[in-house]
Amino acid sequence: MKKENTKYAGFTFDVDGFPCVAVINSDLKDDAQRFEFPYSVFIEIIPEFYNEIGHPTEEESKFLNEIEDEIVKFLEAKTRSIHIGSTILPKKKEIIFYTKMPDAVKSFLERYLLFIQRRYNFEISLDEKWESVSGFYNQL
Repeated sequence: MKKENTKYAGFTFDVDGFPCVAVINSDLKDDAQRFEFPYSVFIEIIPEFYNEIGHPTEEESKFLNEIEDEIVKFLEAKTRSIHIGSTILPKKKEIIFYTKMPDAVKSFLERYLLFIQRRYNFEISLDEKWESVSGFYNQL
């Protein structure tokens, strides 16, 4: 389901009075095929360096974006997964996917994330109706 020129939309929102940023795959908003990917994957990475509002510094952002690019490249090429986007929240970055292959995604993330030299967490959950990201798609 990966498209050659995927379109993303960015917007800001607040969490507990702190500014946050989301960059979301807007091509999926009205695509009914998205529901063929029933498992949500939320990957949380804690930046080592951040500014006064908890967002990664410019250099740290580059590093985190490289990590995201590597994860996207692998998961979209080797598993039945689609990249939803990412968020920058106070003192964390979330990378979001949906997948048909939760076991393969879990196996990859367990190995890959050991080497990123940042604290991390990830969660894979059954979410057939995409409720975990509905707020983002309501914003588009």
